[in-house]
Amino acid sequence: ETGKSTRLKGNYPYELKQLTENINALLDHEQSRRQRYKNSLADLAHSLKTPLSVFRGELSNNHDINDLKKVGYEQLDRISTLVDYQLQRASTEGKSSLLAPVSLGEIIHKICSSLDKVYKNKNVSAQCEIERDALIHADEGDMFELLGNLLENAYKYSHRQVHVIATTTAETVKIRIEDDGAGIPARAANYVIKRGNRIDTQAEGQGIGLAIVSDIIMAYEGSIDLERGRLGGASFTIELPRH
Repeated sequence: ETGKSTRLKGNYPYELKQLTENINALLDHEQSRRQRYKNSLADLAHSLKTPLSVFRGELSNNHDINDLKKVGYEQLDRISTLVDYQLQRASTEGKSSLLAPVSLGEIIHKICSSLDKVYKNKNVSAQCEIERDALIHADEGDMFELLGNLLENAYKYSHRQVHVIATTTAETVKIRIEDDGAGIPARAANYVIKRGNRIDTQAEGQGIGLAIVSDIIMAYEGSIDLERGRLGGASFTIELPRH
């Protein structure tokens, strides 16, 4: 009656039971679709920050016009890819069953190359140990989002060191990303992966990155663990099925 209810509630005659259940299922689906579009818009805005930061940094520090053009085109291509990815993600649900293998090593090195530019003043030393056959049947955009958000967190909160290790078995791939920052309390692990929640309210951000990570891992039926790493900071371990 108020126009705010998202489901039909109350007691209805038996003859109308199936109809009300069908209407409620339709309303639930529509609400889920609206929330997915809303989340994708926020995720897109969050994802655009890195390529824009790379280009802004190059404009400030690099005076070679050819280098600027090269970086500019690279980041425009990345922005175009991000927009297409988020539009596709907003219109579909879950993981596709037909996915080609992608190289985690290539994705990680591309992300680190961009983050090296964004956090140039920190002189972060990123050490990567990636098995040569670290391949996974997954959407490349999903892997860029998943690893990009975790690596950006590691760069952002590290003092100087970031360590990435990727290993595989016949069935799974395991990726550990750790830094030498202050870390995240284990008791806060479930809190920080929920959309909008943040522990460090002094740093810039909207608490979206780890929620994106959680959404993607859930879609791939994987797992994520958070603990204090060997470098002293946060250590995220992700395990995903390879197929």
